[in-house]
Amino acid sequence: MTDTICLNAVEAVEKLKAKFILAQTSSGSTVRHISRFKPPCWILAFSSHRQICEFFTLSYGVYPFLVQQRVNKPEVLLSHLKKAGLVRTGDTIILTERRFSSHPGHTDSLGVVNCK
Repeated sequence: MTDTICLNAVEAVEKLKAKFILAQTSSGSTVRHISRFKPPCWILAFSSHRQICEFFTLSYGVYPFLVQQRVNKPEVLLSHLKKAGLVRTGDTIILTERRFSSHPGHTDSLGVVNCK
């Protein structure tokens, strides 16, 4: 299932001209799977594990963010990106996350977010 979500995220970026793919990760597997498809935008990877963030420097198109803990609301991540000047009102962002599974590495949700 994760491969399907990752491939669809990349296809959504291409069709919708999205600015970024956002992925929260505890294992890093989803981000590495997305990176394998070489999307035409940055993958912003949010993890609370320093080693995983450091490993992302070896993955194509990944910009890691070390966070204190998992953020349950994408609006919080978008707010930080807006403050940093990375996104503006009207930008389209693709979001991948684990919403329904309790197992790390099982990404099961894909969303399209228009920044307000």
